[in-house]
Amino acid sequence: GKGTIIVFSSGNDDTDLDTPGINDESEIESVLGIGGSTPYDSRYHLSDYGSNIDLVAPAESLLVALNGHITTDGYNGYVLASGTSFSAPIVAGVVALMLEVNENLSRDDVRNILIKTADKIGTNVYDKNGFNKYYGYGRIDAYSAVREAKARNNEADGTGDKFSLSVDKGWNLLSIPIKKTLHYEDFYTYFDKGSDIVSFIGAGYNFYVKSIFPGQSFWLYSIRKYDVPFIGNEFNLTKAEYNLELGWNMIGAGTDGNTTQLKEDLNANILHIYDTQKAQWDFYPKTLKRGRGAFLYKEEL
Repeated sequence: GKGTIIVFSSGNDDTDLDTPGINDESEIESVLGIGGSTPYDSRYHLSDYGSNIDLVAPAESLLVALNGHITTDGYNGYVLASGTSFSAPIVAGVVALMLEVNENLSRDDVRNILIKTADKIGTNVYDKNGFNKYYGYGRIDAYSAVREAKARNNEADGTGDKFSLSVDKGWNLLSIPIKKTLHYEDFYTYFDKGSDIVSFIGAGYNFYVKSIFPGQSFWLYSIRKYDVPFIGNEFNLTKAEYNLELGWNMIGAGTDGNTTQLKEDLNANILHIYDTQKAQWDFYPKTLKRGRGAFLYKEEL
């Protein structure tokens, strides 16, 4: 009852699929229509396009096997080939990896994840829904798609306690709740569109931050001070005591006081604090001041 995932290549006619009779199979609503991209993040020049293309995937100069035959081009059984017939299997392979880490995904879940995690490539303008007739919703991002599928498998069911996050004007360092994944749309729901979001994985501003996963942290620049409602586990923003795990931990400075002492009995190596006022790093700090944060490395429990 979860639906069948069908992936279909758009074709290699350099033609608008909105024209009747041109590769209509890839335009079926329940089918993932896949166009082609190049190593230079542009459209493969023969890739068909249109209003029903979902994504693009690599289609140019791909190294493919020739059934083990020895060729004369020096690749010893492999040859460079191009076409959207190679794009669709790439997407199908990513879908298989997604289902491996989360077998509960439906067909619609898979499509939603692929679209939300796709990279916006090319120089053409995407509409307000993030769509472009030449690239669909973007080029497939295998790493982000599989990671998002895994995160959804571990997400809370939405019945968590409600709480408010106090955001100061200026830069705020936030840690993500353990079982909550936030998406780009979530930030535009809660925060002003003038706010900047900087992720520590990807280090991108605003639209480059597609999803923020459990255990990941980010900077948020707010143009005003206000409370933000959330549902789920609480952010590590105002805690005076930290529950550290082995390895790296991101610590957010509390807003309830000006200074938080970092006790030496934490058994952690404090690497540095980023001073948002001076825009510089403070190495081997002993305290956390409001609006700042630190990387801590836990060696033992």
